[in-house]
Amino acid sequence: MSDQDVINNLANDVANLAACVVAQYGELYPVAVEMLPNNETQYVGVKPEPNLAPAYVFVDRIFIQSRKKALDNEIIAVAIASPSKTSDGKSAITVHAEHLLGFTVSIVIPYELRNAQPPVFDQPIYYEADPQIFKTGTNL
Repeated sequence: MSDQDVINNLANDVANLAACVVAQYGELYPVAVEMLPNNETQYVGVKPEPNLAPAYVFVDRIFIQSRKKALDNEIIAVAIASPSKTSDGKSAITVHAEHLLGFTVSIVIPYELRNAQPPVFDQPIYYEADPQIFKTGTNL
């Protein structure tokens, strides 16, 4: 499986997980799917609870934890879903996915919450992205 295939699979997995979190809780706390060197995957995230800090507090934490795991060679790929907004203010899930070998992509999935109904998701928008997890040398 190519690094692009791995990233696409991880991105789809974390996007589906994020959609489930939004449907269940009405908002997204960041979640990640990490690929270990043995090609197994693990899920990382924050379970929404009453009186929990705002979701944006946890976005940096998940990126920092993933960077540390990458530096320690504990992961070879990761996809992180975090809450965001589109340029027109619509709620969105942003998925940032990257592989140790260099393939990186960001996906924005706008959605709308409607009274006590499942969220309505728009078509995902794909972007090329710069590495944030598997940086090297002075880029850290």
